Amino acid sequence: MNQQNFDFLVDAMDRLGFSHPQIEQQLKTKMTLGSPEFEIPGMKFSFDKDVVVFAAKFQKSEEKGDREAIYFLNGVKADITMENGKSQKAEFTFFKQNTYNKNQMHKMMLGRPVYKTPRGEEARWAKVDFKNTNDEGFSRVRNYLDSTTGFNLERELDKLQIPWANAQDKANALTDLKNGEIISATYKVDGKRETQHIGVSPQIGGLTIYNDKGEVVKNTNTQSMEMMPEAGQSQNQSAGKKNDKLPEQTVQMMESMNEDKNQGKGKSKKAS
Repeated sequence: MNQQNFDFLVDAMDRLGFSHPQIEQQLKTKMTLGSPEFEIPGMKFSFDKDVVVFAAKFQKSEEKGDREAIYFLNGVKADITMENGKSQKAEFTFFKQNTYNKNQMHKMMLGRPVYKTPRGEEARWAKVDFKNTNDEGFSRVRNYLDSTTGFNLERELDKLQIPWANAQDKANALTDLKNGEIISATYKVDGKRETQHIGVSPQIGGLTIYNDKGEVVKNTNTQSMEMMPEAGQSQNQSAGKKNDKLPEQTVQMMESMNEDKNQGKGKSKKAS
């Protein structure tokens, strides 16, 4: 076994949130066996009342001359069971150091987008397309390239005229939205101070505003966007459609957040 390759993969798994002695032992054992490709399955995590089981996929490179073959972490499969008993699964393909950590993958399994800038590639919003599956039945990730959407997160957020407590509070809100969070912010709507819930909808080039029931009350933009496929996928595969209502567990989170919605002018909070 190539010790340097092993150490590199342990670090890579740790960055994704998959750090555990049993995971390291499985990785060492399977690398020692030398199979061309293998998986480390059964990595089970709880996110509040959601349970996600991850399986990391590894593939061995070809030997070239005196260059030793090494293993790469080239993807993760995820299977989520939500509080309401509904389950769905997706596969996240990694390329050019474009990866998703376990928290981002959880958010994407709930239908939310995350913002990524792969090395040497154009920045894009990535979202699971639950209507587009591979041969194993796993939903694929689709991308909305910045050049295609013309979507600018900060510009759209500024349209809401939220009275941020300070610059850092706004910066935190932008970061949370890029990581697939839904934030809660208090600001004036039709002259009345209200707390609303904000999520990113790159497919319309804007933001979607939800009420406490998870119902859409407003979009900041409504232009149709082309959904770009992930690396290795055909561009003629059908694009998914935006849900017009949030998952039940997110709605329940909003209801609990609404109990103290009047605390902190312009202060944003994120959904779990």
